[in-house]
Amino acid sequence: ATEIDVDAASDGEDVLVGAIMEHLEEAGIHSGDSTCFIPAQNIAEDMLERIAEQTKVIGIGLNIKGCFNIQFAIQGDDLYVLEVNPRSSRTVPFVAKASGLPLARIAA
Repeated sequence: ATEIDVDAASDGEDVLVGAIMEHLEEAGIHSGDSTCFIPAQNIAEDMLERIAEQTKVIGIGLNIKGCFNIQFAIQGDDLYVLEVNPRSSRTVPFVAKASGLPLARIAA
């Protein structure tokens, strides 16, 4: 399975997806020990759209306000949620550098 990290921010009504990061290593390797790509390099556009949509559904459904992180796994055409962290993750600074999107500042 391919692991995906998503950093996003929400005001409780709308969700801004900062980045969808693809892990080089298979799912199960700790994200702190994994190499990631921003933007994802090997994920089909329709799957990226599903990931963004599910991130929005989860963020709104959990009434998250501020930064949050979701870890997904992709196996074939199936998308699995591994973990939802209703807080900023250690990858937010990398997202800001790679995308130019100051996610933490936007969420503040």
